[in-house]
Amino acid sequence: MILNNEKKLNPTTKTAGVEQEFQKIAGKEASSVLQELGCTTNGISDEEREERLEKYGYNDLSAMQKHGVFYFLFHSFTDAFIIVLLVLAIVTFVVERDILSGVIILALACMSAVIRFTQDYGSYLDMQKLKDMEHDTVRIRIPGKDGTEIREVPVEEVVPGDIQLIGSGDIVCGDLYLLESRDLFLSVSAFTGESIPVEKYTGVDQRIVNAAELNNICLGGSTVNSGTGVGIVVRTGKNSYLGKISSTIHTQKKETDFDKS
Repeated sequence: MILNNEKKLNPTTKTAGVEQEFQKIAGKEASSVLQELGCTTNGISDEEREERLEKYGYNDLSAMQKHGVFYFLFHSFTDAFIIVLLVLAIVTFVVERDILSGVIILALACMSAVIRFTQDYGSYLDMQKLKDMEHDTVRIRIPGKDGTEIREVPVEEVVPGDIQLIGSGDIVCGDLYLLESRDLFLSVSAFTGESIPVEKYTGVDQRIVNAAELNNICLGGSTVNSGTGVGIVVRTGKNSYLGKISSTIHTQKKETDFDKS
């Protein structure tokens, strides 16, 4: 099932588990996603929203702790890989008295720490954006007497199964499976570290890649650079990708491409 209301996950497997869950969602046909979420492309009724709010909770990240930039900078240097490099640099300087090698190792440690800081702090800032938007509104489709209607609802009342409309300048509120798109480009730098906007489009995506790289998935916290899209909300609040990843930033450090190399 797409929906789940997990309260606790093993911190050693949470990140990998979240990635796999989104890969499974992206690999489904749109009709299957709609069926599993119990809705249509017209959205859900007000009564159904109330029931889902009761079941899955509000689209709210207010319980997340606030931290300053120096907190993330400090924790960037507490990673085991970086500590090993720092110790190796000290040994190279003091014992071997090899200045050049020591400088190179120290530079590698600093580069890795900067990459980790950029990713972690970027995710945190996107989480704060969603928190700041809790009293803003988002456009969704709802069933109407004469067909589909467009309504604005508070961000915190968005639930799985809502059909959300996004356009240039919008911040995606909740994780979406794309149903419609037109020249849609999103900024996902907080998740990938890449500043270049990524194109998103419809269709099954069965690749084994990070959730932010899946073609038909728009993660909550991403910013729409251009184009328009319509997607079905699959995750919200603390059960969203951003909510789960943010809660593990300091308990499960995500290995960067730099670390792997």
